[in-house]
Amino acid sequence: MILVIVTIVRDDGSAGHKILWILLVILVPLIGMILYFILGNATKKLGA
Repeated sequence: MILVIVTIVRDDGSAGHKILWILLVILVPLIGMILYFILGNATKKLGA
C-alpha cells in the first residue's frame, strides 16, 4: 500500500486527483475489513 501511495504522489496528475486516489487506496481495504467484521460475524451467529 505504501508503494502505491508513493507512486500516486510522484505522478504528474493534479493535487485533487492525487488526494482522491490516496483516499480510495486507504479506504477500500478499511471498508472491506469493517464489512467483514459486521457481516462475517453476523453469518457466524446465524450458524451458516
